[in-house]
Amino acid sequence: MFSGFPVNWSVYNDSLVRRGEILLDFGVLEGWDLEVKRINTGRRGRPLTYPKFLIKLLASIGLLHLPYTQIEGFTRGLSKYVEGSAAPDSTTLNRRLTYGLRWIAESAFSWMKRVFGKYVTTKKRESMIREITLNVFLYNPF
Repeated sequence: MFSGFPVNWSVYNDSLVRRGEILLDFGVLEGWDLEVKRINTGRRGRPLTYPKFLIKLLASIGLLHLPYTQIEGFTRGLSKYVEGSAAPDSTTLNRRLTYGLRWIAESAFSWMKRVFGKYVTTKKRESMIREITLNVFLYNPF
């Protein structure tokens, strides 16, 4: 990629590093207690400890394909800035970030049954998987 102009590599490298920065307004974290009280009003059972905005933030960080233990480490570092807060452990993160997603799989299975029928025509397991994969690929190539 030679453009004929001299490249200032240190400036270019710094711009690449800035692309990876996470910009976070710590003012959002000040409403931690109010948010927890709000989500627990009228709630039956064990009260939630962590606000929804924190879980949404951690879910967006999870899109970087980080394991839950590394997200826990990020949250521990973040909780140092909020007085009286504690970081959720990796088990809590797993439960809060993945709970309620079964409907997506059930919707996909229902759609496949509706479009392709309830049965496959092959008998061997490998052939069944191949048939289903081929049907989905041919029906939705993009």
